[in-house]
Amino acid sequence: MRFIKALDSSWDILEPKVGELDIKNFINLLEDTYISKEEALFITSHYASALIPLEPLTKKKVFTELSKDKAFNYLVSNHACLMSIDSSYYNSSPHTLISFLIVNVGWWIRDYVSGYEDRGSRFHIYPFKPGDNAELIIKSCELRTLKELLSRACLNKDLNIYMFLDEALNLVFTTNWASDVRSKYVMLLRELLTYLISKGALPIAVFYTRAHDVRRGLLTLKRELEDKVIDISDRFLMNKLLDKGERSQLFYVYSKAITNLGIHLAAFYLKVTEGDIVRVEFPYEALD
Repeated sequence: MRFIKALDSSWDILEPKVGELDIKNFINLLEDTYISKEEALFITSHYASALIPLEPLTKKKVFTELSKDKAFNYLVSNHACLMSIDSSYYNSSPHTLISFLIVNVGWWIRDYVSGYEDRGSRFHIYPFKPGDNAELIIKSCELRTLKELLSRACLNKDLNIYMFLDEALNLVFTTNWASDVRSKYVMLLRELLTYLISKGALPIAVFYTRAHDVRRGLLTLKRELEDKVIDISDRFLMNKLLDKGERSQLFYVYSKAITNLGIHLAAFYLKVTEGDIVRVEFPYEALD
């Protein structure tokens, strides 16, 4: 309770102070600033990450209301199959005699045409030697599990398969890693994405972020505007710009962690409800 009171009393400090005119000016600058999807593949930026607009500023309605029945009927009529995979881990402490890593990989598959469903989790235990990297082991474990799941799942070829991943595909969080570890991690992710696409599945990452990538994308294309563009987070901007159930225009995801290593992504923001803004990333080739 004391924590909540302290947070409430400090909210004026934490909440960004942005005037409506500042937001309007930002939106006006963003309105006609975009490049083609072909040009975006050759873009470079002085930022570690940025969202490069691929179309004029638009708002597209995705849903009007959240309803389980409507969502179910939509998935059935669109021959959808939804999949998700996620993992957690435990790394032994220095106080244990044996150093080990426990990885738990969970999954869920649902074919909305045939009714086929598979869900579960599996624990894996690995010795953890000096020089080992937990993130590389976990990603390798996820990849193996995914291949096992798809090899045994009896999925119709006419299905629209969507694999949801609870992580940012842009891998900006790896920029402070050692370069060799980051490169290996990127290669594992690329193998995972390539495998899914080869099986007719579209990988989709859905996550929350405090990034300022829309502003960075605008300044990547028009650096001369740096003193004229307010520093505002994507989440704050999209909450002002979008109505409930709307998505933003499409962006090219620029990330120094992946751009030069063969992974290209597109993204948009979706407003689920007031203050609830998620970023959606998916492979660039899905734009076609």
